[in-house]
Amino acid sequence: MAPTTNPPPQRFVEFVLDTVHFAFALEDVQRVIRAVAVTPVPGAGRCVMGAIDLHGTIVPVFDTRALLGLESRTLQPSDHFMIAHGSRTRAFAVDRVVGSFECSLLERPASYLMGVARLQGVARRGDGMILVHDLKRFMALDHAMPLEPVRD
Repeated sequence: MAPTTNPPPQRFVEFVLDTVHFAFALEDVQRVIRAVAVTPVPGAGRCVMGAIDLHGTIVPVFDTRALLGLESRTLQPSDHFMIAHGSRTRAFAVDRVVGSFECSLLERPASYLMGVARLQGVARRGDGMILVHDLKRFMALDHAMPLEPVRD
């Protein structure tokens, strides 16, 4: 009988919204910064809090709560932004970043949960579950906020 091989562990960044623990793949997160004042952008979608100036780059800030179907709230001084990179840089507001962890196997939820808020899987550990979401799918939100300059 051939030995079974475990998949290589994946690394995730764990964060908290209220009391619920979530995670994104570490490879999708560029860095974490303390939340700063956000400039509202009139006409942006409900999931967009506004924009920040990040070292000379205008970066949209997404309301992670709204994206995950939770009730929105105003930013607190203790909140953080998870800066994600892709074709464009984006920031995702979270209450608190716990740290990173490795997981070899995500449990796939029942089919009726797979489409919920881009749920990718569940990581179990002794103190509870971490809901792992696909940040790349959140980053496909270019239509939610006009990022190009308005020209007359």
